[in-house]
Amino acid sequence: DSLVAAVTGAGRPVLGKPMLNSRAYVLDDYLQHVPAGTRGELYLAGPQLARGYRGRADLSAERFVADPFWGSGERMYRTGDLVSRSADGDIAFNGRNDDQVKIRGFRVELGEVERVLLSVPGVGSAVARVMMRKSGDGSLGDARLLAYLVAEPPRSDASADVSDLSELVLAHARTALPGYMVPAAVVMIDEIPLTAHGKVDAAALPDMTELDRSAGLPPRTPREKVVSQIFEEVLSLPRVGVDESFFDLGGHSFLAQPLISRINAALGTDLPVQSIFRSPSVEQLLYEVSKGTDGSVADSLRGVLPLRTNGSKAPLFAVHPATGVSWGYAAMLRRLDGERPLIGLQMPGMVPGEDHTIEAESLTELADEYLARVREIQPTGPYYLMGWSFGGNLVHRLATRLQDLGHEVAFLGILDAYPTQQEGNSDIGTGPALWQSYLQAAGFPVPADEAGSLDGARVLEILRGNHNPLGSISLESLNAMVENFQLLAGLIRRTPVDVYNGDLHLFRATQDVPEGSAATSSWAPYVTGRIVETAVHERHSQMLSERALDDISPVLAIRLGDSAE
Repeated sequence: DSLVAAVTGAGRPVLGKPMLNSRAYVLDDYLQHVPAGTRGELYLAGPQLARGYRGRADLSAERFVADPFWGSGERMYRTGDLVSRSADGDIAFNGRNDDQVKIRGFRVELGEVERVLLSVPGVGSAVARVMMRKSGDGSLGDARLLAYLVAEPPRSDASADVSDLSELVLAHARTALPGYMVPAAVVMIDEIPLTAHGKVDAAALPDMTELDRSAGLPPRTPREKVVSQIFEEVLSLPRVGVDESFFDLGGHSFLAQPLISRINAALGTDLPVQSIFRSPSVEQLLYEVSKGTDGSVADSLRGVLPLRTNGSKAPLFAVHPATGVSWGYAAMLRRLDGERPLIGLQMPGMVPGEDHTIEAESLTELADEYLARVREIQPTGPYYLMGWSFGGNLVHRLATRLQDLGHEVAFLGILDAYPTQQEGNSDIGTGPALWQSYLQAAGFPVPADEAGSLDGARVLEILRGNHNPLGSISLESLNAMVENFQLLAGLIRRTPVDVYNGDLHLFRATQDVPEGSAATSSWAPYVTGRIVETAVHERHSQMLSERALDDISPVLAIRLGDSAE
Protein backbone atom coordinates (compact mmCIF):
# COMPACT_ATOMS: atom_id res chain seq x y z
CA ASP A 1 0.00 0.00 0.00
CA SER A 2 1.34 3.43 -0.98
CA LEU A 3 -1.63 5.79 -0.74
CA VAL A 4 -4.45 5.84 1.79
CA ALA A 5 -7.64 7.89 2.21
CA ALA A 6 -10.71 7.98 4.43
CA VAL A 7 -13.58 7.69 1.95
CA THR A 8 -16.56 7.74 4.31
CA GLY A 9 -18.76 10.68 3.42
CA ALA A 10 -16.44 11.86 0.63
CA GLY A 11 -18.13 13.50 -2.33
CA ARG A 12 -15.70 11.79 -4.69
CA PRO A 13 -13.42 8.87 -3.85
CA VAL A 14 -9.73 9.74 -3.94
CA LEU A 15 -6.52 7.70 -3.82
CA GLY A 16 -5.48 9.78 -0.84
CA LYS A 17 -2.05 10.74 0.47
CA PRO A 18 1.26 8.81 0.67
CA MET A 19 1.75 6.52 3.65
CA LEU A 20 4.78 6.65 5.97
CA ASN A 21 8.09 6.56 4.03
CA SER A 22 6.23 6.69 0.70
CA ARG A 23 6.61 9.51 -1.80
CA ALA A 24 4.13 10.31 -4.56
CA TYR A 25 4.91 12.69 -7.41
CA VAL A 26 2.49 14.02 -10.02
CA LEU A 27 4.68 14.83 -13.03
CA ASP A 28 4.38 15.99 -16.63
CA ASP A 29 6.14 14.53 -19.69
CA TYR A 30 9.34 16.38 -18.73
CA LEU A 31 9.35 14.97 -15.17
CA GLN A 32 8.36 18.35 -13.75
CA HIS A 33 5.83 18.74 -10.93
CA VAL A 34 2.42 19.92 -12.15
CA PRO A 35 0.35 22.50 -10.22
CA ALA A 36 -2.56 21.50 -7.99
CA GLY A 37 -5.61 20.58 -10.04
CA THR A 38 -3.55 19.78 -13.16
CA ARG A 39 -3.44 16.25 -14.50
CA GLY A 40 -0.14 14.39 -14.62
CA GLU A 41 1.22 10.86 -14.23
CA LEU A 42 1.61 9.31 -10.78
CA TYR A 43 5.13 8.21 -9.79
CA LEU A 44 5.78 6.35 -6.51
CA ALA A 45 9.03 6.22 -4.58
CA GLY A 46 10.40 5.35 -1.16
CA PRO A 47 12.58 2.73 0.58
CA GLN A 48 9.95 0.02 0.11
CA LEU A 49 10.00 0.30 -3.68
CA ALA A 50 10.94 -2.89 -5.56
CA ARG A 51 14.11 -2.97 -7.65
CA GLY A 52 12.31 -3.99 -10.83
CA TYR A 53 10.43 -6.78 -12.58
CA ARG A 54 12.10 -10.15 -12.17
CA GLY A 55 13.49 -11.38 -15.48
CA ARG A 56 12.19 -8.31 -17.36
CA ALA A 57 15.09 -5.90 -17.71
CA ASP A 58 13.39 -4.06 -20.58
CA LEU A 59 10.17 -3.42 -18.65
CA SER A 60 12.15 -2.53 -15.52
CA ALA A 61 14.10 0.12 -17.43
CA GLU A 62 10.85 1.58 -18.75
CA ARG A 63 8.99 1.69 -15.43
CA PHE A 64 11.70 2.09 -12.75
CA VAL A 65 13.41 5.38 -13.54
CA ALA A 66 15.87 7.62 -11.71
CA ASP A 67 14.33 9.85 -9.04
CA PRO A 68 15.60 13.41 -9.73
CA PHE A 69 14.14 14.71 -6.46
CA TRP A 70 15.93 12.44 -3.98
CA GLY A 71 19.37 11.07 -3.19
CA SER A 72 21.76 9.52 -5.68
CA GLY A 73 20.75 6.08 -6.88
CA GLU A 74 17.10 6.35 -5.78
CA ARG A 75 14.44 5.28 -8.25
CA MET A 76 10.75 5.94 -8.73
CA TYR A 77 8.04 3.86 -10.37
CA ARG A 78 5.87 5.01 -13.29
CA THR A 79 2.40 3.77 -12.41
CA GLY A 80 0.70 4.73 -15.67
CA ASP A 81 -2.12 6.28 -13.62
CA LEU A 82 -3.28 9.76 -14.62
CA VAL A 83 -4.03 11.75 -11.49
CA SER A 84 -4.40 15.25 -10.11
CA ARG A 85 -3.47 16.56 -6.68
CA SER A 86 -5.78 18.85 -4.71
CA ALA A 87 -4.56 21.90 -2.79
CA ASP A 88 -4.60 19.88 0.45
CA GLY A 89 -2.53 17.06 -1.03
CA ASP A 90 -5.15 14.43 -1.85
CA ILE A 91 -4.53 12.56 -5.12
CA ALA A 92 -7.53 11.79 -7.36
CA PHE A 93 -7.59 9.19 -10.13
CA ASN A 94 -8.24 10.44 -13.70
CA GLY A 95 -7.75 7.33 -15.83
CA ARG A 96 -4.87 5.42 -17.37
CA ASN A 97 -2.33 6.47 -19.98
CA ASP A 98 -2.94 3.10 -21.67
CA ASP A 99 -5.72 4.95 -23.53
CA GLN A 100 -3.21 7.45 -24.90
CA VAL A 101 -1.89 7.17 -28.43
CA LYS A 102 0.45 9.30 -30.52
CA ILE A 103 -0.50 10.81 -33.85
CA ARG A 104 2.24 12.70 -35.71
CA GLY A 105 4.10 13.14 -32.41
CA PHE A 106 1.12 14.44 -30.40
CA ARG A 107 -0.19 12.53 -27.41
CA VAL A 108 -3.93 12.03 -27.86
CA GLU A 109 -6.22 10.70 -25.14
CA LEU A 110 -8.98 8.75 -26.82
CA GLY A 111 -11.19 8.95 -23.73
CA GLU A 112 -11.07 12.74 -23.80
CA VAL A 113 -12.04 12.76 -27.48
CA GLU A 114 -14.93 10.39 -26.80
CA ARG A 115 -16.22 12.56 -23.92
CA VAL A 116 -16.38 15.56 -26.24
CA LEU A 117 -18.19 13.55 -28.92
CA LEU A 118 -20.75 12.24 -26.42
CA SER A 119 -21.51 15.78 -25.23
CA VAL A 120 -23.20 16.57 -28.57
CA PRO A 121 -26.99 16.13 -28.39
CA GLY A 122 -28.13 13.22 -30.54
CA VAL A 123 -25.01 11.08 -30.06
CA GLY A 124 -25.84 7.82 -28.32
CA SER A 125 -22.44 6.09 -28.38
CA ALA A 126 -18.99 7.16 -29.52
CA VAL A 127 -15.64 5.46 -30.05
CA ALA A 128 -12.41 7.18 -31.07
CA ARG A 129 -9.72 5.02 -32.63
CA VAL A 130 -6.48 5.48 -34.54
CA MET A 131 -6.55 3.62 -37.85
CA MET A 132 -3.75 3.21 -40.37
CA ARG A 133 -4.58 4.56 -43.82
CA LYS A 134 -3.88 2.17 -46.70
CA SER A 135 -2.13 3.36 -49.83
CA GLY A 136 -3.23 2.39 -53.30
CA ASP A 137 -0.77 -0.52 -53.37
CA GLY A 138 -2.18 -1.93 -50.14
CA SER A 139 0.70 -0.82 -47.92
CA LEU A 140 0.03 1.07 -44.70
CA GLY A 141 0.30 4.83 -44.76
CA ASP A 142 0.09 7.31 -41.91
CA ALA A 143 -2.21 7.13 -38.88
CA ARG A 144 -5.54 8.94 -38.72
CA LEU A 145 -7.86 9.59 -35.80
CA LEU A 146 -11.41 8.48 -36.57
CA ALA A 147 -14.66 8.85 -34.66
CA TYR A 148 -17.36 6.17 -34.88
CA LEU A 149 -20.80 7.33 -33.74
CA VAL A 150 -24.13 5.69 -33.07
CA ALA A 151 -27.05 8.12 -33.20
CA GLU A 152 -29.68 8.13 -30.50
CA PRO A 153 -33.05 6.72 -31.58
CA PRO A 154 -35.08 7.67 -33.52
CA ARG A 155 -32.43 9.50 -35.55
CA SER A 156 -30.70 6.30 -36.75
CA ASP A 157 -33.23 5.81 -39.58
CA ALA A 158 -33.08 9.44 -40.79
CA SER A 159 -30.12 9.69 -43.13
CA ALA A 160 -30.32 13.47 -43.54
CA ASP A 161 -30.33 13.96 -39.80
CA VAL A 162 -27.42 11.56 -39.37
CA SER A 163 -25.43 13.52 -41.95
CA ASP A 164 -26.24 16.73 -40.12
CA LEU A 165 -25.20 15.10 -36.85
CA SER A 166 -21.75 14.15 -38.15
CA GLU A 167 -21.14 17.73 -39.31
CA LEU A 168 -22.39 19.04 -35.95
CA VAL A 169 -20.03 16.72 -34.09
CA LEU A 170 -17.03 17.83 -36.15
CA ALA A 171 -17.90 21.49 -35.67
CA HIS A 172 -18.15 21.00 -31.90
CA ALA A 173 -14.88 19.02 -31.78
CA ARG A 174 -13.04 21.86 -33.56
CA THR A 175 -14.10 24.31 -30.85
CA ALA A 176 -13.61 21.98 -27.86
CA LEU A 177 -10.37 20.18 -28.77
CA PRO A 178 -6.90 21.11 -30.01
CA GLY A 179 -6.51 20.67 -33.76
CA TYR A 180 -4.50 17.45 -33.48
CA MET A 181 -7.28 15.82 -31.41
CA VAL A 182 -10.06 16.60 -33.90
CA PRO A 183 -11.04 13.41 -35.78
CA ALA A 184 -10.08 13.31 -39.46
CA ALA A 185 -13.50 11.77 -40.16
CA VAL A 186 -16.77 11.02 -38.39
CA VAL A 187 -18.34 7.69 -39.33
CA MET A 188 -21.98 6.87 -38.53
CA ILE A 189 -22.54 3.18 -37.74
CA ASP A 190 -25.53 1.19 -36.47
CA GLU A 191 -23.84 -0.14 -33.34
CA ILE A 192 -20.42 -0.32 -31.66
CA PRO A 193 -18.96 -3.84 -32.20
CA LEU A 194 -17.91 -5.54 -28.98
CA THR A 195 -15.75 -8.55 -28.11
CA ALA A 196 -17.00 -11.42 -25.98
CA HIS A 197 -15.56 -9.58 -22.94
CA GLY A 198 -17.59 -6.45 -23.66
CA LYS A 199 -14.69 -4.35 -24.99
CA VAL A 200 -14.71 -2.44 -28.27
CA ASP A 201 -13.74 -4.77 -31.13
CA ALA A 202 -11.43 -2.45 -33.10
CA ALA A 203 -10.91 -5.07 -35.81
CA ALA A 204 -14.65 -5.05 -36.56
CA LEU A 205 -14.85 -1.29 -37.10
CA PRO A 206 -15.13 -0.21 -40.76
CA ASP A 207 -11.82 0.00 -42.64
CA MET A 208 -10.76 3.57 -43.30
CA THR A 209 -10.27 2.90 -47.01
CA GLU A 210 -13.92 1.84 -47.25
CA LEU A 211 -15.30 4.96 -45.58
CA ASP A 212 -17.26 7.72 -47.22
CA ARG A 213 -15.19 10.34 -45.43
CA SER A 214 -17.01 13.45 -44.34
CA ALA A 215 -15.22 16.02 -46.49
CA GLY A 216 -15.77 19.57 -47.64
CA LEU A 217 -17.62 20.83 -50.70
CA PRO A 218 -18.12 18.25 -53.46
CA PRO A 219 -16.87 19.00 -57.00
CA ARG A 220 -19.21 21.28 -58.96
CA THR A 221 -17.56 21.25 -62.40
CA PRO A 222 -15.77 18.67 -64.55
CA ARG A 223 -12.42 20.37 -63.86
CA GLU A 224 -12.99 20.31 -60.12
CA LYS A 225 -13.87 16.63 -60.34
CA VAL A 226 -10.65 15.82 -62.22
CA VAL A 227 -8.42 17.74 -59.79
CA SER A 228 -10.26 16.33 -56.75
CA GLN A 229 -9.59 12.81 -58.02
CA ILE A 230 -5.89 13.63 -58.39
CA PHE A 231 -5.83 14.90 -54.79
CA GLU A 232 -7.53 11.69 -53.65
CA GLU A 233 -5.03 9.47 -55.50
CA VAL A 234 -1.93 11.34 -54.36
CA LEU A 235 -3.15 11.52 -50.74
CA SER A 236 -4.70 8.01 -50.73
CA LEU A 237 -8.04 9.38 -49.54
CA PRO A 238 -11.50 8.17 -50.57
CA ARG A 239 -12.85 11.72 -50.91
CA VAL A 240 -11.48 15.27 -50.97
CA GLY A 241 -13.58 18.42 -50.83
CA VAL A 242 -12.70 21.20 -53.25
CA ASP A 243 -12.28 23.64 -50.35
CA GLU A 244 -9.94 21.43 -48.26
CA SER A 245 -6.25 22.23 -47.87
CA PHE A 246 -3.70 19.82 -49.34
CA PHE A 247 -1.56 20.24 -46.21
CA ASP A 248 -4.42 19.82 -43.72
CA LEU A 249 -5.21 16.52 -45.45
CA GLY A 250 -1.69 15.18 -44.89
CA GLY A 251 0.15 16.53 -47.93
CA HIS A 252 3.77 17.62 -47.63
CA SER A 253 6.55 19.00 -49.80
CA PHE A 254 7.58 15.61 -51.21
CA LEU A 255 4.07 15.12 -52.60
CA ALA A 256 3.83 18.64 -54.05
CA GLN A 257 5.79 17.85 -57.23
CA PRO A 258 3.83 14.70 -58.23
CA LEU A 259 0.53 16.44 -57.44
CA ILE A 260 1.23 19.48 -59.62
CA SER A 261 2.76 17.35 -62.41
CA ARG A 262 -0.38 15.22 -62.61
CA ILE A 263 -2.66 18.28 -62.59
CA ASN A 264 -0.65 19.90 -65.38
CA ALA A 265 -0.74 16.68 -67.42
CA ALA A 266 -4.50 16.29 -66.95
CA LEU A 267 -5.45 19.92 -67.66
CA GLY A 268 -2.71 20.89 -70.09
CA THR A 269 -1.64 23.68 -67.74
CA ASP A 270 1.76 24.89 -66.58
CA LEU A 271 1.26 25.49 -62.87
CA PRO A 272 4.53 25.91 -60.95
CA VAL A 273 5.15 23.68 -57.96
CA GLN A 274 5.09 26.63 -55.58
CA SER A 275 1.46 27.34 -56.46
CA ILE A 276 0.42 24.61 -53.98
CA PHE A 277 1.95 26.60 -51.10
CA ARG A 278 -0.08 29.67 -52.00
CA SER A 279 -3.25 27.89 -53.16
CA PRO A 280 -3.51 24.52 -51.37
CA SER A 281 -7.11 23.55 -52.27
CA VAL A 282 -8.71 22.34 -55.50
CA GLU A 283 -10.75 25.48 -56.02
CA GLN A 284 -7.81 27.76 -55.24
CA LEU A 285 -5.54 25.94 -57.69
CA LEU A 286 -8.14 26.18 -60.43
CA TYR A 287 -8.46 29.89 -59.72
CA GLU A 288 -4.69 30.16 -60.27
CA VAL A 289 -5.18 28.38 -63.61
CA SER A 290 -7.90 30.83 -64.60
CA LYS A 291 -5.78 33.91 -63.88
CA GLY A 292 -2.55 32.47 -65.31
CA THR A 293 0.55 31.16 -63.57
CA ASP A 294 2.44 34.47 -63.51
CA GLY A 295 0.24 35.75 -60.71
CA SER A 296 0.74 32.53 -58.75
CA VAL A 297 4.52 32.77 -59.04
CA ALA A 298 4.51 36.43 -58.02
CA ASP A 299 2.21 35.83 -55.04
CA SER A 300 4.36 32.96 -53.76
CA LEU A 301 7.44 35.22 -53.76
CA ARG A 302 5.97 38.29 -52.06
CA GLY A 303 7.03 39.43 -48.61
CA VAL A 304 4.02 37.84 -46.91
CA LEU A 305 3.01 34.24 -47.57
CA PRO A 306 -0.38 33.57 -45.88
CA LEU A 307 -0.20 29.81 -45.34
CA ARG A 308 -3.31 29.89 -43.11
CA THR A 309 -5.34 33.03 -42.51
CA ASN A 310 -8.40 31.74 -40.64
CA GLY A 311 -8.54 31.02 -36.92
CA SER A 312 -9.45 32.71 -33.66
CA LYS A 313 -5.94 32.80 -32.18
CA ALA A 314 -3.05 35.19 -32.78
CA PRO A 315 -0.99 34.20 -35.83
CA LEU A 316 2.40 32.52 -35.72
CA PHE A 317 4.81 34.50 -37.92
CA ALA A 318 7.52 32.28 -39.45
CA VAL A 319 10.68 33.89 -40.88
CA HIS A 320 12.36 32.44 -43.97
CA PRO A 321 15.68 30.53 -43.94
CA ALA A 322 18.56 31.44 -46.29
CA THR A 323 16.58 30.49 -49.41
CA GLY A 324 14.43 33.58 -48.86
CA VAL A 325 11.10 31.71 -49.06
CA SER A 326 8.88 30.35 -46.29
CA TRP A 327 7.29 27.58 -48.35
CA GLY A 328 8.67 24.84 -46.11
CA TYR A 329 6.58 26.02 -43.16
CA ALA A 330 3.51 24.65 -44.99
CA ALA A 331 4.51 21.26 -43.54
CA MET A 332 3.49 22.60 -40.10
CA LEU A 333 -0.13 23.23 -41.08
CA ARG A 334 -1.56 19.84 -40.17
CA ARG A 335 0.47 19.80 -36.94
CA LEU A 336 -0.56 23.31 -35.84
CA ASP A 337 -3.78 24.04 -33.98
CA GLY A 338 -6.48 24.72 -36.58
CA GLU A 339 -7.35 27.99 -34.82
CA ARG A 340 -3.77 29.29 -35.15
CA PRO A 341 -3.08 31.22 -38.40
CA LEU A 342 0.36 30.70 -39.94
CA ILE A 343 2.00 33.57 -41.83
CA GLY A 344 5.32 33.21 -43.64
CA LEU A 345 7.65 36.22 -43.79
CA GLN A 346 9.80 36.15 -46.92
CA MET A 347 12.84 37.99 -48.23
CA PRO A 348 11.97 41.22 -50.07
CA GLY A 349 12.85 41.78 -53.71
CA MET A 350 12.15 38.31 -55.17
CA VAL A 351 9.14 39.03 -57.42
CA PRO A 352 10.12 38.94 -61.14
CA GLY A 353 9.73 42.22 -62.96
CA GLU A 354 9.79 44.31 -59.77
CA ASP A 355 12.59 46.28 -58.10
CA HIS A 356 14.92 43.84 -56.34
CA THR A 357 16.86 46.43 -54.35
CA ILE A 358 16.81 46.30 -50.56
CA GLU A 359 17.24 49.85 -49.35
CA ALA A 360 17.91 49.08 -45.68
CA GLU A 361 21.38 50.15 -44.54
CA SER A 362 21.13 48.70 -41.03
CA LEU A 363 19.61 45.66 -39.41
CA THR A 364 17.18 47.91 -37.53
CA GLU A 365 15.89 49.40 -40.81
CA LEU A 366 15.56 45.89 -42.26
CA ALA A 367 13.72 44.63 -39.16
CA ASP A 368 11.32 47.56 -39.37
CA GLU A 369 10.52 46.63 -43.00
CA TYR A 370 9.55 43.12 -41.88
CA LEU A 371 7.63 44.44 -38.89
CA ALA A 372 5.62 46.79 -41.08
CA ARG A 373 4.24 43.70 -42.85
CA VAL A 374 3.60 41.97 -39.51
CA ARG A 375 1.71 44.95 -38.09
CA GLU A 376 -0.48 45.28 -41.17
CA ILE A 377 -1.79 41.82 -40.26
CA GLN A 378 -1.65 42.18 -36.46
CA PRO A 379 -1.34 45.81 -35.29
CA THR A 380 -0.64 45.01 -31.62
CA GLY A 381 0.76 42.16 -29.55
CA PRO A 382 1.13 39.69 -28.13
CA TYR A 383 3.23 38.38 -31.04
CA TYR A 384 4.27 34.78 -31.72
CA LEU A 385 7.48 34.48 -33.74
CA MET A 386 9.59 31.67 -35.19
CA GLY A 387 12.63 31.53 -37.47
CA TRP A 388 14.76 28.78 -38.97
CA SER A 389 18.51 28.94 -39.59
CA PHE A 390 19.26 32.31 -41.19
CA GLY A 391 15.74 33.30 -40.17
CA GLY A 392 16.49 32.40 -36.56
CA ASN A 393 19.02 35.22 -36.31
CA LEU A 394 16.65 37.58 -38.05
CA VAL A 395 13.61 36.68 -35.92
CA HIS A 396 15.61 37.32 -32.75
CA ARG A 397 16.17 40.88 -34.00
CA LEU A 398 12.49 41.23 -34.92
CA ALA A 399 11.57 40.23 -31.37
CA THR A 400 13.95 42.71 -29.75
CA ARG A 401 12.81 45.45 -32.12
CA LEU A 402 9.15 44.81 -31.22
CA GLN A 403 10.09 45.12 -27.55
CA ASP A 404 11.97 48.37 -28.31
CA LEU A 405 8.70 49.69 -29.77
CA GLY A 406 6.75 48.71 -26.65
CA HIS A 407 5.03 45.55 -27.96
CA GLU A 408 4.67 42.22 -26.15
CA VAL A 409 6.33 39.14 -27.62
CA ALA A 410 4.60 36.06 -26.19
CA PHE A 411 6.72 33.42 -27.94
CA LEU A 412 10.12 33.35 -29.64
CA GLY A 413 11.07 30.05 -31.25
CA ILE A 414 14.31 29.40 -33.14
CA LEU A 415 14.97 26.35 -35.30
CA ASP A 416 18.68 25.51 -35.07
CA ALA A 417 20.25 28.96 -35.31
CA TYR A 418 22.88 30.59 -33.13
CA PRO A 419 24.32 34.08 -32.65
CA THR A 420 26.61 35.01 -35.55
CA GLN A 421 30.28 35.71 -34.95
CA GLN A 422 31.10 39.40 -35.13
CA GLU A 423 34.85 39.18 -35.47
CA GLY A 424 36.70 38.70 -38.75
CA ASN A 425 35.52 39.14 -42.30
CA SER A 426 31.73 39.03 -42.57
CA ASP A 427 31.78 38.61 -46.34
CA ILE A 428 30.23 35.32 -47.52
CA GLY A 429 31.88 35.52 -50.91
CA THR A 430 31.12 36.60 -54.45
CA GLY A 431 30.71 34.79 -57.76
CA PRO A 432 30.87 30.97 -57.49
CA ALA A 433 31.73 31.21 -53.77
CA LEU A 434 28.50 33.13 -53.12
CA TRP A 435 26.45 30.56 -55.04
CA GLN A 436 28.14 27.79 -53.04
CA SER A 437 27.33 29.57 -49.75
CA TYR A 438 23.70 29.93 -50.82
CA LEU A 439 23.36 26.26 -51.81
CA GLN A 440 25.01 25.07 -48.61
CA ALA A 441 22.75 27.31 -46.52
CA ALA A 442 19.79 25.83 -48.39
CA GLY A 443 20.96 22.31 -47.53
CA PHE A 444 22.62 21.27 -50.79
CA PRO A 445 26.35 20.46 -50.47
CA VAL A 446 28.26 21.14 -53.70
CA PRO A 447 30.79 18.68 -55.16
CA ALA A 448 34.31 20.09 -54.91
CA ASP A 449 34.86 19.85 -58.67
CA GLU A 450 31.86 22.18 -59.27
CA ALA A 451 32.51 24.76 -56.58
CA GLY A 452 34.56 27.03 -58.84
CA SER A 453 32.11 27.08 -61.74
CA LEU A 454 28.74 27.66 -60.10
CA ASP A 455 26.34 30.22 -61.49
CA GLY A 456 22.58 30.80 -61.41
CA ALA A 457 21.79 28.49 -64.30
CA ARG A 458 23.74 25.59 -62.77
CA VAL A 459 22.16 26.18 -59.34
CA LEU A 460 18.70 25.97 -60.92
CA GLU A 461 19.71 22.63 -62.48
CA ILE A 462 20.82 21.34 -59.07
CA LEU A 463 17.57 22.46 -57.45
CA ARG A 464 15.48 20.82 -60.19
CA GLY A 465 17.54 17.65 -60.00
CA ASN A 466 16.76 17.43 -56.30
CA HIS A 467 13.02 18.04 -56.96
CA ASN A 468 13.17 21.25 -54.94
CA PRO A 469 10.26 23.63 -55.66
CA LEU A 470 12.79 26.48 -55.96
CA GLY A 471 13.93 24.89 -59.20
CA SER A 472 10.79 26.20 -60.90
CA ILE A 473 11.41 29.91 -60.25
CA SER A 474 12.93 32.25 -62.84
CA LEU A 475 16.65 32.95 -63.07
CA GLU A 476 15.83 36.62 -62.42
CA SER A 477 14.22 35.76 -59.07
CA LEU A 478 17.02 33.38 -58.10
CA ASN A 479 19.67 36.03 -58.86
CA ALA A 480 17.75 38.51 -56.69
CA MET A 481 17.48 35.96 -53.85
CA VAL A 482 21.23 35.35 -53.81
CA GLU A 483 22.16 39.03 -54.02
CA ASN A 484 19.82 39.88 -51.16
CA PHE A 485 20.97 36.83 -49.20
CA GLN A 486 24.47 38.31 -49.29
CA LEU A 487 23.19 41.73 -48.23
CA LEU A 488 21.03 40.40 -45.37
CA ALA A 489 23.79 38.10 -44.13
CA GLY A 490 26.19 41.04 -44.06
CA LEU A 491 23.77 43.18 -42.06
CA ILE A 492 23.20 40.39 -39.52
CA ARG A 493 26.89 39.59 -39.11
CA ARG A 494 28.00 43.21 -38.77
CA THR A 495 25.33 44.17 -36.22
CA PRO A 496 25.83 43.45 -32.49
CA VAL A 497 23.20 41.02 -31.16
CA ASP A 498 20.61 42.71 -28.94
CA VAL A 499 19.21 41.24 -25.71
CA TYR A 500 15.73 39.69 -25.82
CA ASN A 501 13.66 40.14 -22.66
CA GLY A 502 11.99 36.75 -22.17
CA ASP A 503 12.37 33.01 -22.75
CA LEU A 504 13.89 31.64 -25.94
CA HIS A 505 12.70 28.26 -27.21
CA LEU A 506 15.49 26.61 -29.19
CA PHE A 507 14.89 23.52 -31.33
CA ARG A 508 18.35 22.00 -31.83
CA ALA A 509 19.30 19.59 -34.64
CA THR A 510 21.23 16.57 -33.32
CA GLN A 511 22.12 14.66 -36.49
CA ASP A 512 25.31 15.22 -38.55
CA VAL A 513 26.23 18.28 -36.49
CA PRO A 514 29.55 19.72 -37.78
CA GLU A 515 32.44 19.70 -35.34
CA GLY A 516 32.88 23.04 -33.60
CA SER A 517 29.23 24.10 -34.02
CA ALA A 518 27.87 26.68 -31.61
CA ALA A 519 26.31 25.45 -28.37
CA THR A 520 22.89 26.34 -26.98
CA SER A 521 24.66 28.37 -24.31
CA SER A 522 25.87 30.81 -26.99
CA TRP A 523 22.43 32.47 -26.73
CA ALA A 524 22.80 33.06 -22.97
CA PRO A 525 24.21 36.64 -23.21
CA TYR A 526 21.31 37.66 -25.46
CA VAL A 527 18.32 36.35 -23.46
CA THR A 528 17.16 37.51 -20.03
CA GLY A 529 14.89 34.53 -19.42
CA ARG A 530 15.32 30.79 -19.81
CA ILE A 531 16.68 29.03 -22.88
CA VAL A 532 14.40 26.02 -23.32
CA GLU A 533 16.07 23.48 -25.60
CA THR A 534 14.32 20.70 -27.51
CA ALA A 535 16.47 18.05 -29.21
CA VAL A 536 15.35 17.33 -32.79
CA HIS A 537 16.49 14.06 -34.29
CA GLU A 538 17.23 15.47 -37.73
CA ARG A 539 19.87 17.39 -39.67
CA HIS A 540 19.92 21.18 -39.81
CA SER A 541 18.65 21.22 -43.39
CA GLN A 542 15.68 18.96 -42.50
CA MET A 543 14.22 20.90 -39.58
CA LEU A 544 10.76 20.97 -41.20
CA SER A 545 10.70 17.32 -42.26
CA GLU A 546 8.03 14.98 -40.94
CA ARG A 547 10.59 13.36 -38.63
CA ALA A 548 11.68 16.72 -37.23
CA LEU A 549 8.10 17.85 -36.72
CA ASP A 550 7.48 14.75 -34.62
CA ASP A 551 9.82 16.34 -32.07
CA ILE A 552 8.93 19.99 -32.65
CA SER A 553 5.14 20.03 -32.90
CA PRO A 554 4.15 18.63 -29.48
CA VAL A 555 6.50 21.03 -27.71
CA LEU A 556 5.34 23.92 -29.88
CA ALA A 557 1.71 23.14 -29.03
CA ILE A 558 2.46 23.37 -25.30
CA ARG A 559 4.52 26.55 -25.61
CA LEU A 560 1.87 28.26 -27.74
CA GLY A 561 -0.87 27.21 -25.33
CA ASP A 562 -2.48 25.00 -27.99
CA SER A 563 -2.12 21.79 -25.99
CA ALA A 564 -5.09 20.21 -24.23
CA GLU A 565 -3.06 19.98 -21.02
